Amino acid sequence: RIEGVELSAELHRIAERNVRRAPAGAPPIVLHNTDAAAYRLPAEPFVAYIYNSFREPVMAQVAAGLDASLEA
Repeated sequence: RIEGVELSAELHRIAERNVRRAPAGAPPIVLHNTDAAAYRLPAEPFVAYIYNSFREPVMAQVAAGLDASLEA
């Protein structure tokens, strides 16, 4: 599955529109309109794609979540 996390309600709505355009047979896409620093990462193996998405304080919290997920 693909999961997306977006804090902005406007950008979340755009992501929802984009998901509706996904081709048939695409993996399931789950969107979360929440703060990435508070988002609980899955315990199972996953790939995180983060491209210059956050400033340092938020990235530190996201990194801590990545560490906790890895430990789980």
